[in-house]
Amino acid sequence: MTSSSLGAGAPSFLLLGFSRTAWGALALPLPLGSIGIPGGCSLLASGQAKLAAVTNGSGTRVDTFTVPNLPTLRGLQIYLQTLALSGPGLAATNGFAVR
Repeated sequence: MTSSSLGAGAPSFLLLGFSRTAWGALALPLPLGSIGIPGGCSLLASGQAKLAAVTNGSGTRVDTFTVPNLPTLRGLQIYLQTLALSGPGLAATNGFAVR
């Protein structure tokens, strides 16, 4: 998975979750400005797992995953979104789903 246009050398987090409608008590999508984070972005994926990385010099990060061929994973939908520090706020990618 490639996330781009995040800002060069920016600390970033890839969120992987099981929902795009709620993260605990928070309803998604959640406009991050509503909790005091500037940037005009919204949180679109719950974050049951978070992977931290620093973007490269062009503001891109690449994540590679291997999914085991297990019957228990068939039909499982995962929601993903990358967030990165950007000046006083956050930059965010579009959220997307993988099945």
